[in-house]
Amino acid sequence: AIDGPSFGLAVTLSLASVVFDCPLPGDIVASATVDAAGNVGPVGGLDRKIAGLQRMAPRVTRLIVAASQREEAEAEAGEYLQIVPVSHAAEAIEVAFADRLSGLIVAAGNDPPRRDELTESFFRLALVGSDALVDWAPVMRGAKLALDRWTDLAPGAKYRLEFAHAVASRHVENSGAIGMPPDDWLASQPRVLRVQVIAHLVQQSADTGTPAPALIEPMAERLLDHPLADSADCDLRLRGAMGRLYAVTGRAAAALDLQERLAQAFAAIYADGDIAYPLAEWARLAGALGDQASLGRAQALHARLLGAGGYRRLGSRFVELAIARGRLLLDPADSEGLDAARQLASDEALPDHVRWGATRWLGMEGRPALEAASARGRPVASRYLVLLDLDDALRAGQEADANACIDALERYDPGPVGHLRRSGASARDIARLYPY
Repeated sequence: AIDGPSFGLAVTLSLASVVFDCPLPGDIVASATVDAAGNVGPVGGLDRKIAGLQRMAPRVTRLIVAASQREEAEAEAGEYLQIVPVSHAAEAIEVAFADRLSGLIVAAGNDPPRRDELTESFFRLALVGSDALVDWAPVMRGAKLALDRWTDLAPGAKYRLEFAHAVASRHVENSGAIGMPPDDWLASQPRVLRVQVIAHLVQQSADTGTPAPALIEPMAERLLDHPLADSADCDLRLRGAMGRLYAVTGRAAAALDLQERLAQAFAAIYADGDIAYPLAEWARLAGALGDQASLGRAQALHARLLGAGGYRRLGSRFVELAIARGRLLLDPADSEGLDAARQLASDEALPDHVRWGATRWLGMEGRPALEAASARGRPVASRYLVLLDLDDALRAGQEADANACIDALERYDPGPVGHLRRSGASARDIARLYPY
Protein backbone atom coordinates (compact mmCIF):
# COMPACT_ATOMS: atom_id res chain seq x y z
CA ALA A 1 0.00 0.00 0.00
CA ILE A 2 1.23 3.47 -0.87
CA ASP A 3 0.30 5.23 2.32
CA GLY A 4 1.61 6.18 5.75
CA PRO A 5 3.74 9.11 6.86
CA SER A 6 6.83 7.86 5.00
CA PHE A 7 5.13 8.80 1.73
CA GLY A 8 4.33 12.36 2.84
CA LEU A 9 7.06 14.04 0.82
CA ALA A 10 6.51 11.81 -2.21
CA VAL A 11 2.80 12.72 -2.22
CA THR A 12 3.69 16.41 -1.88
CA LEU A 13 5.94 16.20 -4.94
CA SER A 14 3.24 14.36 -6.90
CA LEU A 15 0.72 17.08 -6.06
CA ALA A 16 3.22 19.75 -7.11
CA SER A 17 3.68 17.94 -10.41
CA VAL A 18 -0.08 18.17 -11.05
CA VAL A 19 -0.33 21.81 -9.98
CA PHE A 20 2.60 22.90 -12.13
CA ASP A 21 1.68 20.56 -15.02
CA CYS A 22 5.31 19.45 -14.96
CA PRO A 23 6.26 15.73 -14.74
CA LEU A 24 8.56 14.50 -12.02
CA PRO A 25 11.98 13.35 -13.28
CA GLY A 26 12.31 9.58 -13.41
CA ASP A 27 15.63 9.44 -11.58
CA ILE A 28 14.41 10.83 -8.26
CA VAL A 29 12.38 9.50 -5.32
CA ALA A 30 11.65 10.85 -1.85
CA SER A 31 11.24 9.23 1.55
CA ALA A 32 10.37 11.63 4.37
CA THR A 33 7.44 12.88 6.40
CA VAL A 34 5.90 16.34 5.95
CA ASP A 35 3.95 18.23 8.61
CA ALA A 36 1.25 20.86 8.08
CA ALA A 37 3.84 23.64 7.92
CA GLY A 38 5.88 21.87 5.24
CA ASN A 39 8.69 20.81 7.58
CA VAL A 40 10.36 17.56 6.52
CA GLY A 41 11.01 14.82 9.09
CA PRO A 42 12.70 11.38 9.32
CA VAL A 43 11.20 7.98 8.49
CA GLY A 44 11.74 4.51 9.84
CA GLY A 45 13.38 1.66 7.96
CA LEU A 46 15.41 3.91 5.71
CA ASP A 47 18.09 1.24 5.27
CA ARG A 48 15.54 -1.25 3.91
CA LYS A 49 14.08 1.35 1.56
CA ILE A 50 17.49 2.17 0.12
CA ALA A 51 18.28 -1.51 -0.32
CA GLY A 52 14.95 -1.97 -2.11
CA LEU A 53 15.69 0.91 -4.46
CA GLN A 54 19.03 -0.60 -5.38
CA ARG A 55 17.38 -3.93 -6.23
CA MET A 56 14.14 -2.84 -7.87
CA ALA A 57 14.64 0.68 -9.24
CA PRO A 58 18.01 0.85 -10.99
CA ARG A 59 17.04 4.05 -12.86
CA VAL A 60 16.69 5.97 -9.62
CA THR A 61 19.91 7.86 -8.87
CA ARG A 62 18.71 10.55 -6.41
CA LEU A 63 16.96 10.09 -3.06
CA ILE A 64 15.48 13.05 -1.14
CA VAL A 65 15.54 12.53 2.62
CA ALA A 66 15.10 14.63 5.74
CA ALA A 67 18.19 16.65 6.64
CA SER A 68 18.31 14.87 9.99
CA GLN A 69 18.82 11.52 8.19
CA ARG A 70 21.55 12.69 5.81
CA GLU A 71 24.41 10.77 7.37
CA GLU A 72 22.37 7.59 7.87
CA ALA A 73 21.25 7.67 4.23
CA GLU A 74 24.73 8.40 2.88
CA ALA A 75 26.17 5.48 4.85
CA GLU A 76 23.58 3.10 3.38
CA ALA A 77 23.62 4.46 -0.19
CA GLY A 78 27.36 4.25 -0.86
CA GLU A 79 28.17 5.27 -4.43
CA TYR A 80 24.88 4.08 -5.87
CA LEU A 81 22.56 6.91 -4.83
CA GLN A 82 23.03 10.64 -4.50
CA ILE A 83 21.44 11.65 -1.19
CA VAL A 84 19.68 15.02 -1.23
CA PRO A 85 18.89 16.27 2.32
CA VAL A 86 16.12 18.85 2.75
CA SER A 87 14.47 20.55 5.71
CA HIS A 88 11.30 21.81 4.04
CA ALA A 89 8.97 20.69 1.26
CA ALA A 90 9.83 23.83 -0.74
CA GLU A 91 13.44 22.69 -0.94
CA ALA A 92 12.34 19.29 -2.23
CA ILE A 93 10.16 20.93 -4.90
CA GLU A 94 13.13 23.03 -6.00
CA VAL A 95 15.35 19.93 -6.20
CA ALA A 96 12.78 17.93 -8.17
CA PHE A 97 11.72 20.57 -10.67
CA ALA A 98 14.74 22.89 -10.79
CA ASP A 99 14.87 25.25 -13.78
CA ARG A 100 11.62 23.98 -15.27
CA LEU A 101 9.55 25.86 -12.68
CA SER A 102 11.37 29.10 -13.34
CA GLY A 103 10.96 28.53 -17.06
CA LEU A 104 7.23 28.01 -16.67
CA ILE A 105 6.95 31.22 -14.68
CA VAL A 106 8.78 33.21 -17.32
CA ALA A 107 6.87 31.63 -20.22
CA ALA A 108 3.63 32.79 -18.60
CA GLY A 109 4.94 36.34 -18.90
CA ASN A 110 4.35 36.37 -22.66
CA ASP A 111 0.91 37.72 -21.80
CA PRO A 112 1.49 41.43 -20.86
CA PRO A 113 -1.03 41.59 -17.97
CA ARG A 114 0.34 38.32 -16.59
CA ARG A 115 3.88 39.62 -16.99
CA ASP A 116 3.02 42.71 -14.92
CA GLU A 117 1.48 40.48 -12.27
CA LEU A 118 4.57 38.26 -12.15
CA THR A 119 6.89 41.25 -11.93
CA GLU A 120 4.98 42.50 -8.92
CA SER A 121 5.02 39.00 -7.40
CA PHE A 122 8.81 38.76 -7.68
CA PHE A 123 9.18 42.22 -6.16
CA ARG A 124 6.74 41.49 -3.34
CA LEU A 125 8.55 38.24 -2.47
CA ALA A 126 11.84 40.12 -2.25
CA LEU A 127 10.34 42.73 0.07
CA VAL A 128 8.61 40.49 2.60
CA GLY A 129 11.79 38.96 4.01
CA SER A 130 13.35 35.54 4.36
CA ASP A 131 10.74 34.23 6.83
CA ALA A 132 8.21 34.21 4.01
CA LEU A 133 10.26 31.90 1.80
CA VAL A 134 12.24 28.78 2.61
CA ASP A 135 14.14 28.52 -0.66
CA TRP A 136 15.07 31.64 -2.63
CA ALA A 137 16.69 29.82 -5.55
CA PRO A 138 13.52 29.77 -7.72
CA VAL A 139 13.08 33.52 -7.21
CA MET A 140 16.71 34.14 -8.14
CA ARG A 141 16.49 32.03 -11.29
CA GLY A 142 13.04 33.20 -12.32
CA ALA A 143 13.88 36.90 -11.97
CA LYS A 144 17.10 36.41 -13.96
CA LEU A 145 15.27 34.59 -16.75
CA ALA A 146 12.65 37.33 -16.86
CA LEU A 147 15.32 40.03 -17.08
CA ASP A 148 17.05 38.16 -19.89
CA ARG A 149 13.90 37.54 -21.91
CA TRP A 150 11.69 40.54 -21.25
CA THR A 151 13.68 43.20 -23.08
CA ASP A 152 11.02 45.91 -23.35
CA LEU A 153 10.35 46.54 -19.65
CA ALA A 154 9.74 50.06 -18.37
CA PRO A 155 12.49 51.33 -16.01
CA GLY A 156 10.39 50.84 -12.88
CA ALA A 157 9.41 47.28 -13.79
CA LYS A 158 12.97 46.42 -14.75
CA TYR A 159 14.26 47.70 -11.41
CA ARG A 160 11.67 45.61 -9.55
CA LEU A 161 13.04 42.49 -11.21
CA GLU A 162 16.67 43.55 -10.68
CA PHE A 163 15.83 44.13 -7.03
CA ALA A 164 14.18 40.70 -6.69
CA HIS A 165 17.12 38.98 -8.36
CA ALA A 166 19.67 40.76 -6.15
CA VAL A 167 17.82 40.10 -2.89
CA ALA A 168 17.26 36.43 -3.77
CA SER A 169 20.93 36.06 -4.77
CA ARG A 170 21.95 37.50 -1.41
CA HIS A 171 19.83 34.93 0.41
CA VAL A 172 21.11 32.06 -1.74
CA GLU A 173 24.83 32.82 -2.10
CA ASN A 174 25.71 36.22 -0.56
CA SER A 175 25.91 37.77 -4.01
CA GLY A 176 23.78 39.97 -6.24
CA ALA A 177 24.87 43.31 -7.66
CA ILE A 178 22.24 46.06 -7.56
CA GLY A 179 22.30 49.75 -8.41
CA MET A 180 20.36 52.63 -6.91
CA PRO A 181 16.64 52.82 -7.75
CA PRO A 182 15.36 55.32 -10.32
CA ASP A 183 14.58 58.53 -8.43
CA ASP A 184 11.16 59.05 -9.97
CA TRP A 185 10.11 55.45 -9.34
CA LEU A 186 11.22 55.47 -5.69
CA ALA A 187 9.64 58.88 -5.03
CA SER A 188 6.30 57.60 -6.34
CA GLN A 189 6.14 54.77 -3.79
CA PRO A 190 4.49 55.00 -0.34
CA ARG A 191 6.93 55.83 2.46
CA VAL A 192 6.64 52.39 4.06
CA LEU A 193 7.61 50.73 0.79
CA ARG A 194 10.51 53.19 0.30
CA VAL A 195 11.81 52.30 3.75
CA GLN A 196 11.60 48.58 2.98
CA VAL A 197 13.44 49.00 -0.33
CA ILE A 198 16.21 51.09 1.24
CA ALA A 199 16.54 48.61 4.13
CA HIS A 200 17.20 45.83 1.63
CA LEU A 201 19.69 47.97 -0.26
CA VAL A 202 21.57 48.80 2.94
CA GLN A 203 21.71 45.09 3.80
CA GLN A 204 22.76 44.38 0.22
CA SER A 205 25.55 46.95 0.55
CA ALA A 206 26.80 45.33 3.76
CA ASP A 207 26.67 41.75 2.47
CA THR A 208 27.63 42.11 -1.21
CA GLY A 209 29.23 45.54 -1.58
CA THR A 210 26.56 47.06 -3.83
CA PRO A 211 25.25 49.72 -3.78
CA ALA A 212 28.29 51.48 -2.35
CA PRO A 213 27.81 52.62 1.27
CA ALA A 214 28.52 56.23 0.27
CA LEU A 215 25.49 56.12 -2.04
CA ILE A 216 22.93 54.31 0.10
CA GLU A 217 23.73 55.58 3.62
CA PRO A 218 22.67 59.22 3.01
CA MET A 219 19.36 58.03 1.55
CA ALA A 220 18.75 55.81 4.59
CA GLU A 221 19.63 58.62 7.01
CA ARG A 222 17.11 60.94 5.36
CA LEU A 223 14.39 58.38 6.05
CA LEU A 224 15.48 58.05 9.69
CA ASP A 225 15.09 61.69 10.70
CA HIS A 226 13.15 60.88 13.87
CA PRO A 227 13.99 59.39 17.30
CA LEU A 228 14.36 55.62 17.56
CA ALA A 229 11.49 55.52 20.07
CA ASP A 230 9.15 56.97 17.44
CA SER A 231 10.05 54.38 14.81
CA ALA A 232 7.62 51.97 13.20
CA ASP A 233 8.59 48.35 12.58
CA CYS A 234 9.92 49.06 9.10
CA ASP A 235 12.06 51.94 10.42
CA LEU A 236 13.53 49.65 13.09
CA ARG A 237 14.43 47.08 10.45
CA LEU A 238 16.13 49.78 8.37
CA ARG A 239 18.11 50.80 11.46
CA GLY A 240 19.09 47.16 11.94
CA ALA A 241 20.42 47.02 8.38
CA MET A 242 22.40 50.20 9.08
CA GLY A 243 23.88 48.49 12.15
CA ARG A 244 24.99 45.59 9.96
CA LEU A 245 26.68 48.04 7.60
CA TYR A 246 28.37 49.86 10.49
CA ALA A 247 29.75 46.54 11.78
CA VAL A 248 31.65 45.74 8.57
CA THR A 249 32.80 49.27 7.75
CA GLY A 250 34.91 50.07 10.79
CA ARG A 251 32.13 51.17 13.18
CA ALA A 252 31.62 48.06 15.29
CA ALA A 253 31.13 49.93 18.57
CA ALA A 254 28.39 52.07 17.04
CA ALA A 255 26.82 48.89 15.60
CA LEU A 256 26.81 47.21 19.03
CA ASP A 257 25.14 50.20 20.67
CA LEU A 258 22.53 50.43 17.90
CA GLN A 259 21.66 46.72 17.90
CA GLU A 260 21.18 46.69 21.68
CA ARG A 261 18.86 49.68 21.48
CA LEU A 262 16.96 48.09 18.57
CA ALA A 263 16.39 44.81 20.39
CA GLN A 264 15.03 46.73 23.37
CA ALA A 265 12.85 48.84 21.06
CA PHE A 266 11.31 45.74 19.47
CA ALA A 267 10.68 44.36 22.96
CA ALA A 268 8.99 47.61 24.00
CA ILE A 269 6.39 47.27 21.22
CA TYR A 270 5.95 43.52 21.86
CA ALA A 271 7.39 42.68 18.43
CA ASP A 272 9.13 39.59 19.80
CA GLY A 273 9.15 37.94 16.39
CA ASP A 274 11.47 40.64 15.03
CA ILE A 275 13.99 40.62 17.87
CA ALA A 276 16.14 37.67 16.75
CA TYR A 277 18.21 39.62 14.21
CA PRO A 278 19.26 42.61 16.37
CA LEU A 279 19.66 40.41 19.44
CA ALA A 280 21.95 38.00 17.57
CA GLU A 281 23.98 40.93 16.23
CA TRP A 282 24.14 42.42 19.72
CA ALA A 283 25.48 39.17 21.21
CA ARG A 284 28.10 38.49 18.54
CA LEU A 285 29.37 42.09 18.56
CA ALA A 286 29.55 42.13 22.36
CA GLY A 287 31.82 39.09 22.19
CA ALA A 288 33.86 40.50 19.32
CA LEU A 289 34.47 43.74 21.22
CA GLY A 290 35.14 42.03 24.55
CA ASP A 291 32.12 43.60 26.28
CA GLN A 292 31.11 40.99 28.84
CA ALA A 293 28.51 43.23 30.51
CA SER A 294 26.76 43.83 27.20
CA LEU A 295 26.75 40.12 26.41
CA GLY A 296 25.23 39.46 29.83
CA ARG A 297 22.38 41.86 29.05
CA ALA A 298 21.80 40.10 25.72
CA GLN A 299 21.64 36.71 27.46
CA ALA A 300 19.14 38.06 29.99
CA LEU A 301 16.84 39.32 27.23
CA HIS A 302 17.14 35.98 25.42
CA ALA A 303 16.14 34.10 28.58
CA ARG A 304 13.16 36.42 29.04
CA LEU A 305 12.01 35.88 25.46
CA LEU A 306 12.26 32.11 25.77
CA GLY A 307 10.10 32.29 28.89
CA ALA A 308 7.52 34.40 27.07
CA GLY A 309 7.40 32.16 23.98
CA GLY A 310 8.94 34.75 21.67
CA TYR A 311 10.81 34.31 18.38
CA ARG A 312 9.68 33.04 15.00
CA ARG A 313 10.84 29.89 13.25
CA LEU A 314 14.57 29.39 13.93
CA GLY A 315 15.10 32.79 15.56
CA SER A 316 16.04 31.33 18.94
CA ARG A 317 18.69 29.08 17.36
CA PHE A 318 20.38 32.00 15.61
CA VAL A 319 20.49 33.87 18.92
CA GLU A 320 21.85 30.79 20.72
CA LEU A 321 24.66 30.55 18.16
CA ALA A 322 25.47 34.25 18.54
CA ILE A 323 25.56 33.96 22.34
CA ALA A 324 27.77 30.85 22.17
CA ARG A 325 30.06 32.68 19.76
CA GLY A 326 30.18 35.72 22.03
CA ARG A 327 31.01 33.61 25.10
CA LEU A 328 33.77 31.74 23.27
CA LEU A 329 35.29 34.95 21.94
CA LEU A 330 35.51 36.17 25.52
CA ASP A 331 36.82 32.81 26.78
CA PRO A 332 37.56 29.93 24.35
CA ALA A 333 37.29 27.48 27.27
CA ASP A 334 33.82 28.67 28.38
CA SER A 335 31.99 25.40 29.14
CA GLU A 336 28.47 26.76 28.55
CA GLY A 337 29.51 28.26 25.25
CA LEU A 338 31.13 25.00 24.15
CA ASP A 339 28.10 22.95 25.19
CA ALA A 340 25.78 25.24 23.23
CA ALA A 341 28.03 25.07 20.16
CA ARG A 342 28.15 21.25 20.38
CA GLN A 343 24.37 21.03 20.55
CA LEU A 344 23.92 23.30 17.52
CA ALA A 345 26.67 21.55 15.55
CA SER A 346 25.06 18.14 16.09
CA ASP A 347 21.54 19.18 15.05
CA GLU A 348 21.31 18.03 11.43
CA ALA A 349 17.90 19.65 11.01
CA LEU A 350 19.44 23.14 11.26
CA PRO A 351 20.55 25.07 8.16
CA ASP A 352 24.16 24.41 7.15
CA HIS A 353 25.37 27.89 8.05
CA VAL A 354 24.12 27.44 11.63
CA ARG A 355 25.54 23.92 12.05
CA TRP A 356 28.92 24.63 10.50
CA GLY A 357 29.11 28.06 12.10
CA ALA A 358 28.75 26.40 15.49
CA THR A 359 31.32 23.76 14.49
CA ARG A 360 33.89 26.47 13.78
CA TRP A 361 33.66 27.70 17.38
CA LEU A 362 34.49 24.21 18.68
CA GLY A 363 38.04 24.71 17.41
CA MET A 364 40.11 21.56 16.97
CA GLU A 365 37.19 19.48 18.22
CA GLY A 366 35.16 20.59 15.20
CA ARG A 367 37.89 20.26 12.57
CA PRO A 368 37.27 16.60 11.55
CA ALA A 369 33.59 17.29 10.82
CA LEU A 370 34.39 20.40 8.81
CA GLU A 371 37.11 18.65 6.83
CA ALA A 372 34.84 15.70 6.04
CA ALA A 373 31.95 17.92 4.92
CA SER A 374 34.28 20.10 2.86
CA ALA A 375 35.70 17.01 1.16
CA ARG A 376 32.14 16.01 0.24
CA GLY A 377 31.72 19.31 -1.60
CA ARG A 378 29.71 21.25 0.99
CA PRO A 379 30.58 24.92 0.23
CA VAL A 380 29.30 26.28 3.55
CA ALA A 381 31.48 23.84 5.47
CA SER A 382 34.44 24.84 3.28
CA ARG A 383 33.95 28.47 4.21
CA TYR A 384 33.94 27.68 7.92
CA LEU A 385 36.99 25.47 7.49
CA VAL A 386 38.79 28.55 6.12
CA LEU A 387 37.69 30.44 9.23
CA LEU A 388 38.97 27.66 11.47
CA ASP A 389 42.29 27.73 9.59
CA LEU A 390 42.37 31.49 10.17
CA ASP A 391 41.76 31.03 13.90
CA ASP A 392 44.59 28.48 14.08
CA ALA A 393 47.00 30.69 12.13
CA LEU A 394 46.29 33.63 14.42
CA ARG A 395 46.86 31.53 17.55
CA ALA A 396 50.17 30.32 16.11
CA GLY A 397 51.24 33.83 15.10
CA GLN A 398 51.53 32.80 11.43
CA GLU A 399 50.81 36.11 9.73
CA ALA A 400 51.33 34.91 6.15
CA ASP A 401 48.98 31.97 6.64
CA ALA A 402 46.39 34.23 8.27
CA ASN A 403 46.51 36.65 5.34
CA ALA A 404 46.14 33.74 2.89
CA CYS A 405 43.01 32.70 4.79
CA ILE A 406 41.62 36.22 4.49
CA ASP A 407 42.23 36.11 0.74
CA ALA A 408 40.33 32.81 0.55
CA LEU A 409 37.52 34.15 2.72
CA GLU A 410 37.15 37.21 0.50
CA ARG A 411 36.57 34.92 -2.47
CA TYR A 412 33.61 33.43 -0.60
CA ASP A 413 32.26 36.75 0.67
CA PRO A 414 33.76 39.75 -1.13
CA GLY A 415 31.20 42.15 0.34
CA PRO A 416 31.81 42.02 4.11
CA VAL A 417 35.47 40.98 3.88
CA GLY A 418 36.18 43.73 1.35
CA HIS A 419 34.46 46.29 3.58
CA LEU A 420 36.47 45.16 6.62
CA ARG A 421 39.75 45.30 4.71
CA ARG A 422 39.03 48.78 3.37
CA SER A 423 38.22 49.94 6.90
CA GLY A 424 41.74 48.91 7.98
CA ALA A 425 40.75 45.77 9.89
CA SER A 426 43.58 43.36 10.65
CA ALA A 427 43.30 39.61 10.09
CA ARG A 428 42.49 39.24 13.80
CA ASP A 429 39.77 41.89 13.53
CA ILE A 430 38.26 40.13 10.54
CA ALA A 431 38.25 36.77 12.34
CA ARG A 432 36.26 38.35 15.19
CA LEU A 433 34.00 40.67 13.17
CA TYR A 434 33.20 38.45 10.18
CA PRO A 435 29.40 38.42 10.35
CA TYR A 436 28.66 34.74 9.59
